[in-house]
Amino acid sequence: MHFKYIVYIYTGLVFLKKVFAESKYEYCVRTQSKGNPYFYNSDGSKCACDNNGEVKCGEKNNGLVLWHDCLKKNNAVNGDFYNQGNFKCTCTDKGAVICENLYERCIRVEGKSRINFKNQKGEKCICLQNGQTQCGADIGNTKSPKEKCLADAGVKINPFVRDGYSYTCLDDGTKKRETEYERCVRVNGRGNPTFTNPLGKKCMCLQTGQTRCMYNN
Repeated sequence: MHFKYIVYIYTGLVFLKKVFAESKYEYCVRTQSKGNPYFYNSDGSKCACDNNGEVKCGEKNNGLVLWHDCLKKNNAVNGDFYNQGNFKCTCTDKGAVICENLYERCIRVEGKSRINFKNQKGEKCICLQNGQTQCGADIGNTKSPKEKCLADAGVKINPFVRDGYSYTCLDDGTKKRETEYERCVRVNGRGNPTFTNPLGKKCMCLQTGQTRCMYNN
């Protein structure tokens, strides 16, 4: 546990006033990246502090090392590749592999990227969550899972706000809520992780959704 202090000098004597206890993450951001969530080290690698207060560097010469390793390993083109099950996958900037689900694969392959489509017999079809297709005369009037999610929320487009949080309806019908950190950035930082509050103090959003401001003398 680290503590931040304010130094007072009075008649030649130095006094220290303990202000607040910093987490390992906050201490790392303050001492290593000068208050910024990301920074570049001496060899040009992009770095960030993790929750344990350790510095993690993942970019070098403006290229993500882990991302390029993933591309090379999977013979990916522009970040995308197809696995043995013909699922479309992509490499993230952390080197992880994310693949489409059965529903998304059905829309891409059977529907040619369209939610409502016709099969070779001319029947109207949609994709089900299990990756299979359902066809019939009334299928064209059926809402997609995403459209149903939006309709249930009483909105037409993403994102939308409920109870102070921003939500997004995904293609599979799932309603995803923003994290506490994302809410802080949206509401307090107006889209920026670091910002100046109404009192003119430099502040930052924490992973918990709270804000931490640096108070000067």
